[in-house]
Amino acid sequence: MARQVPQLSGPRRLDAARLRGLLATAPAKEGAAGVVGRHLELHESIDSTNSRALALLAEGAPEGAVVIAEHQTAGRGRLGARWDASPSKDLLFSVILRPGPREDAPRAMTVIAALAVGDVLPETAVMWPNDLFLAGRKLGGVLVEGSSSHPGAYVVGVGLNVNSEASDFPPPLRPLAVSLLMALGRERDRAALLAEVLRALDARYGRYRAHGAAALAGDWRARNSALGRMVTFDHRGARVTGRLADVDLAAGVLVDAGDARGPVRYAGEHVREFTLVQGEAAPRPDPR
Repeated sequence: MARQVPQLSGPRRLDAARLRGLLATAPAKEGAAGVVGRHLELHESIDSTNSRALALLAEGAPEGAVVIAEHQTAGRGRLGARWDASPSKDLLFSVILRPGPREDAPRAMTVIAALAVGDVLPETAVMWPNDLFLAGRKLGGVLVEGSSSHPGAYVVGVGLNVNSEASDFPPPLRPLAVSLLMALGRERDRAALLAEVLRALDARYGRYRAHGAAALAGDWRARNSALGRMVTFDHRGARVTGRLADVDLAAGVLVDAGDARGPVRYAGEHVREFTLVQGEAAPRPDPR
């Protein structure tokens, strides 16, 4: 879990040298890949950390390269959604990973990032397919992108609301979004938190490379707190509502609509606008 720091009088800016030091001096986690953070870029402002990481990928950047920004002018989420964050208050970063041409790799990269955040912040829960929740509101998200010219390589982007206040969010988002500061009542040392998440991501990635998706499946299900609850989503233009019976890295979501068909599997790449049905309990981490 991220360590507590005293309340700050203003935003604590990230420092590349300190980040490198935190990563270099941390003890290696068992089974870690040992690649994340070997190359690190920190930008005051950039259009998108994912866009920059994709450019680095095209230039032959090493696996594990990390792009971090204090501010994004064109941050994006899944399905073209815009991702906004408060300058110098939150975490915005992207990591280049090269797992090779594994069929499950694109989904696994999302899972690895989400579980890494959960390893550091066990208060968080996952909402299919790429959202991170805390106290029933959205804390962050993961966006994985590949390049047709570099098959088997991916950019894993993460946005995490850390020290933002309610007033930092656009009014329409205030009932839906949360930061660690808002939920837990204290500011976080963003550099220390980022270093912890990157180390956790490296460890999760190492286990995936060694053991495949089986090394992720159990924890992925445990942290998907919408399991067993009523959900609703769009699938190829049709609205689906039912009880979420299972989530699977390769096969998607299994939903029981309560009719004669029984549980039906929906491919994850066609599932959009996935939410809990109004009145269902907000997603929280599995206590196991």
